[in-house]
Amino acid sequence: KVIGHLLTVFVCFVSVGSFAQKPDLFLLKTYQNGKEVTGWLMSEKLDGVRAYWDGHKLISRSGHVFNAPPWFTEGFPSFELDGELWTKRNDFENIVSIVRQQEPDERWSKIRYRVFEVPHQPGDLLSRLAVVKAYLKIGDRQMLAIDPEVVKHSYLDVLPQIEVESQEHLNDFLRDITD
Repeated sequence: KVIGHLLTVFVCFVSVGSFAQKPDLFLLKTYQNGKEVTGWLMSEKLDGVRAYWDGHKLISRSGHVFNAPPWFTEGFPSFELDGELWTKRNDFENIVSIVRQQEPDERWSKIRYRVFEVPHQPGDLLSRLAVVKAYLKIGDRQMLAIDPEVVKHSYLDVLPQIEVESQEHLNDFLRDITD
């Protein structure tokens, strides 16, 4: 009976260590053809693994803490980010196999954290993204002054947001990323 209780305590301890509070993330809605979108922002929908940076660790939509190697998140900001762990198109299964490892390995070096939102920052989307862009520029300048061979944030970047000029522009963009 004592061993059963100890096992229960151990299982609870292990579970607490690998989960965080489930982040409250904004989820995009499906585009409905024919809707006027001129002036809206568009970006590629990446087929990676959604990850929320809470300022200390990467967390999945369901609250699972990713075991990213320390060198991957070195230089990430202390403020929150929302983005996608991504390598390239049509590589979802590989990305999942990398980020779900209990013991991270060198394959993380193939992944980039592509930021598409900066939660809890004031302003519209472009203003919020400007916060992380400014952070990256300052960090890169500081790191270059210390060691020109190494630039921090090599695994972190901002997913480009493009203003839609017309329905044709939107269709061309979609065609370009799906061909």
